[in-house]
Amino acid sequence: MRGVRMVARRRAITVVITTAMATLVSLLATAACGGADTPASVSGPESTATAARAATAVPDALLVSPAVLSSYRYEIALHIAGGALADTTAGAATATPTDLAGAGFTINIEGAVVNPDREHAQTKASLGFIELALERIQIGDRAWTRESGGEWKVATAGSSSPAIGGELDISPARIFAEGGSALVALNKELRGRDYVADDVNGLVARRYELNAEQFRAAFGGAQGLLPGDSQPLDTIGTLWVAEDSRVPIRIQLTSRDSTGEPAFEMDLTLTDLNDGITIDPPL
Repeated sequence: MRGVRMVARRRAITVVITTAMATLVSLLATAACGGADTPASVSGPESTATAARAATAVPDALLVSPAVLSSYRYEIALHIAGGALADTTAGAATATPTDLAGAGFTINIEGAVVNPDREHAQTKASLGFIELALERIQIGDRAWTRESGGEWKVATAGSSSPAIGGELDISPARIFAEGGSALVALNKELRGRDYVADDVNGLVARRYELNAEQFRAAFGGAQGLLPGDSQPLDTIGTLWVAEDSRVPIRIQLTSRDSTGEPAFEMDLTLTDLNDGITIDPPL
């Protein structure tokens, strides 16, 4: 009986993870989808194509895509409050146990990207007392996955983020897709606006504050942030852009519900830019 309950809870976690990640995608990646199609994660030493992209970046652009880098690491911390998560899963075909939804949802991703086609991501998802660890490596059209440090298995490669199994995409390269509408809108919204000189992990950066209106202009609004939630959410954020490369190296987002309580929080950071990272097949 205990084994059956654990299987049921594991399936429930999968429902919550899928719904929660779809939530984030609806907020961030939808805007990027409106732009040019680019690989979500992309290998080896800096390629000719990568160098060409860097050379042809808009000269006066305030922000450019991480696609211009040869490699980088990233970290993503995401939290959706328990109440918001309960609303999100209320209409799901497979109901999420109240105790799981009530615990809230936290996901932490550590990843590395080597352009143009290599990515390694480790994801830890937590619903209070239950945790799930996923790891995925993607190299070109090959991919491998494993759970909780188990055996590697050959997986289906896709254009989506390895961090969440190749089904949805919240990778930095997708959020800030080269030629995507998010970058275009941010370049427009932030031009001429004040910024504060700051330091992010040793990199000189420009720090911009995004109010709800600017966020909606860049990322398409927050109405669809939490599927099933009838209340619109206002999202504010802070964006750091590297002074030398003009790549967004950190973004913090907070969405509040109609009562003013935080419903969604995300912190994404890029580090080790162009540091000669290598990603090899696990098998």
